[in-house]
Amino acid sequence: MISHKKKILFLGYNAIVDSVAKQLLEIGFQLKILTDAKQSKTIINSTLKDQTIICNDENKLLDELKKNYSLGYEIGISVGCPWILNENHLASMKFNIFNLHGTQLPRDRGGTIFSWFILTGKRLGMCLLHKLVEKIDEGPIIEYEEFIYPPRCIKPIDYISYYETKNIEFLVDLLVNMYSDNYKYFEKSQPPYLSTYWPRLRADVHGWINWSWNAEEIDRFIRAFDEPYGGARCHFNGNIVLIKDSFSQKLDGYTHPFQNGLIYRNNGKWINVASNDGELIICSVINKNGDNLLPELKVGDRFYTLNQNLNDSKNRVLKTKTGFKVIENKRHEK
Repeated sequence: MISHKKKILFLGYNAIVDSVAKQLLEIGFQLKILTDAKQSKTIINSTLKDQTIICNDENKLLDELKKNYSLGYEIGISVGCPWILNENHLASMKFNIFNLHGTQLPRDRGGTIFSWFILTGKRLGMCLLHKLVEKIDEGPIIEYEEFIYPPRCIKPIDYISYYETKNIEFLVDLLVNMYSDNYKYFEKSQPPYLSTYWPRLRADVHGWINWSWNAEEIDRFIRAFDEPYGGARCHFNGNIVLIKDSFSQKLDGYTHPFQNGLIYRNNGKWINVASNDGELIICSVINKNGDNLLPELKVGDRFYTLNQNLNDSKNRVLKTKTGFKVIENKRHEK
């Protein structure tokens, strides 16, 4: 049972927090938002500025967690939390803090979930609140609601937009219900034997196209690193190019692997590129400066990716206290 103080502490700031917080303020909630300098740049002109506290180091965060507990905040909601919360943080809270998650926990733990959804073809979405514990994504589930991503979701940005809409509705309704007279929640444990984990992806590390894949596999890969991410990449005439806005289709007849990556049509609006068992229709090819390269691409030109690029794409990216770190995947040769 939760008291009627209607005080909520948010950890992290993004589009979901922005919309939920504004709606809760309108109906009489009190709230605080703890965020860091990077996230706070998008809140400068927001009506939530007075509710925002910027914590640029761990000591400041710990102090604010303790202070807000003494002020009567008894629910914490983590949405895009910029910090890795450890045992000291959790002990400082002394109240329940819940994390908003976007998959069917314990399945699909990890990061960059919408890119993984596109790669694997998944369309079942989830609004899920679980209790925050020290091990990432492992706390008991409090409430959840399933939904289906519609066919119009093609790129990560489409998934993100639809996910935000569904989770804003879910979180507002849930937090209002939490303060009703009869609300009680029951913790549902996550069965470890159902768990899966997919690591964080970054376009400049993992986004190298393997032209030996078939057309559908390459198309999914390109879309997985499309907006809002940096784009899938390969080489053209010795330079790195970024590829977006693609789809694949089957071709009549046999295609040989030696044709893979060859441009065989350019109508000025898109190019046709050969690949195993089909073709890729690509509408955007740019360089690192964002310049449109479509006019420069000639039939008979070829996209390619170096073996070193493909090897390096197996490296891992980890979130640390100081930012993201690339961990080299060590390969031992005899």
